[in-house]
Amino acid sequence: MKNALLVAVIFLCRSSVNYALAQSTPSNTTPDPKDKERQGCLKDENQNRRGYAKMNKIGNMVKLEYDKSMELNPIEGFECPNQLQAQKYKEGVWAFSKTGDGTSDSPLASKFACVQHEKCGFLLLINKGPKHADQAKGKEAGTACSGKVDDGLCIGSAASFGFFFLISFISFFNL
Repeated sequence: MKNALLVAVIFLCRSSVNYALAQSTPSNTTPDPKDKERQGCLKDENQNRRGYAKMNKIGNMVKLEYDKSMELNPIEGFECPNQLQAQKYKEGVWAFSKTGDGTSDSPLASKFACVQHEKCGFLLLINKGPKHADQAKGKEAGTACSGKVDDGLCIGSAASFGFFFLISFISFFNL
């Protein structure tokens, strides 16, 4: 019985790792010409978040990942954000002006996109609204992360979660 459970858990963990790798591996389709611009925008914003976290001692600033799906379909009546205030772009997505502090007011945001809006100009989009209460202030950058750290920014992966789950399962059943 214990061996069957162990095999099942190993299979589940391996499946989650394979899924994570499949999601991060590009398919054999033609690359989008905007991808280079997207990656440059993502790199710049993560550098801004890293610098902000280090300068302001925010221990839980999350490293952003690009999400193309955020770029599409803003809500009806969307109003441009200003330097001090973000605006709701669509359900679950907030827009920030590139001229302000960017997305640093939302340390727990993990998804990101850049768009050129016809009325507002260049916008930064994230999956969390601004919330200063989420900031682990007074701690060195990266010291309040629950997983891995990349030079002051918190990162995570399905593979590390699968490994954690496996160890927890084995410990619980004394396998």
